[in-house]
Parts: sequence; C-alpha cells; structure tokens
Amino acid sequence: MDFSLTEDFIIGSETFRDNHTIEWVILGNNTSVLSDAFRCPLSFKGIIVADGASVMFPISVSIFNDIRSDIEIIIGKNATVHFARENFTSGNVDARLVNLEIGDGSTVVFGRSSFNDLTTLKNIKIGENCNLSFGEYSFEDSTTLESLIFPASTTVTLSANAFKNCTALKEIFLPSSITSIPANAFVGCTTLESVALMGVTSIGENAFNATTDKTLTIFSHANGDLSINSSAFANRASVVLYAMSTNVTSLSTT
Repeated sequence: MDFSLTEDFIIGSETFRDNHTIEWVILGNNTSVLSDAFRCPLSFKGIIVADGASVMFPISVSIFNDIRSDIEIIIGKNATVHFARENFTSGNVDARLVNLEIGDGSTVVFGRSSFNDLTTLKNIKIGENCNLSFGEYSFEDSTTLESLIFPASTTVTLSANAFKNCTALKEIFLPSSITSIPANAFVGCTTLESVALMGVTSIGENAFNATTDKTLTIFSHANGDLSINSSAFANRASVVLYAMSTNVTSLSTT
C-alpha cells in the first residue's frame, strides 16, 4: 500500500509506527516530517518527494528509527528538500539506505551528520542543474560510498568533514561551482584513487589526509593559481597532480 500526501501536511511523531502494510510514502508540497515518523513498518520501502515539492525534515531523532529493511529516498524534479541534523542515522542501526536519487533541478540541503554512518549506500544519483549543500559530517563514516560524481551543471557547497572516513570512496568529480575544498572534507578516505577538480583553486588543511599506500591522482582543470595547504595530502604514500589547463599560473603550498 502507498500513502500519498498532496500538500500542507505535517507527519507527526510515530505516525506510521507498526503499520506493516505501508510501502511507499509520497510527500507533496509544504510537508514536514517529524521524529520517528516511519518507525518499525516491516513492509516499508521508502519515501518519494513529488516533483516541485518543498519538504522539510526538522532536527530530530532519526525519522527512520528501528526500521529493519532496505530504504530508498527518491527526490523528484525541481523539488526543495532540507534534511536537518541526524535525520537518517541517529539512534538507528538497522535501516539500510540502498538508494538516494535527486531529480533534475532540485535543491537539497544535507544538514550536519544527517546521513553519517551509512553502511549500504554505494553512490548518490544526481540529476542535472541541482543545487546541493553538504553540511559538516553529513556523510561521515559512510563506509560503502564508492563514488561521488556531480554533473558539471551542479552547484555544490561543501563543509568541513563532509565526507570524512568514507573508506570505500574511490573516485570524485567536483564541478566548477566548487572553488575551495574545506578542511578535512575527505580526510580518512583511504581507498581514494582519482579526483577531478574542475574549478578548485584552494585545497584546505587535511582535505585529503589519509594513511594509505595508494597513489592519489588529482586532475586539476582550474585556471589561475592553485593553492594547497601543506597538510592537504598528509600521510599519503604518493600524490600525482596533473594541471590540465594551460592557464595555471602558479602552484603553491600554505
């Protein structure tokens, strides 16, 4: 059974508690989802944010608390979604987020620690022309995330420690909207092998620090100066940097 909300709804605490027939909840415009809203339904498959909808997940203990099944979050086109801190994982050790999709033109804010400690998500499927913001520790310790590929049309904001200790992360493509990588953004990503930087001109403290014998290859496409903090690649056995643009004027460490 699916449950569809058109608009202007608040899903209260434990609304779907022990409802073992509900499979999908479709969220319409101006919907807010409160603490423990989706608690324990054995049949639950996930939530769908409708095209063009604005949905808020306020600060709370996990909205998916005590669910013991695979979960999907599918965000439609041109939607606006705000995940506040600790939405998915706080107090929750059983739910498995296996799919996170963001439709074309959508704006999504991932608050502090909102999706940390994931152990089943391998990638984030991102559409064209999205606007995404990743708060501090938002995906920290998500140890199965393998790739982070943003379409070139994506506008992205990264905060410190956003992808800290994502130990399965192998490849990253950062679009030209990212000009600076903050401190510790990818610290502890020990299997990281390839990073493409389309617009980055500054790499912060411990941004890619990791104790590993793997070679990290950086492809920098930015024009102008590239400033790298002296600890940005600390503890790595080797780093190879390719300046892909003929307009790089200088490379410096700070």
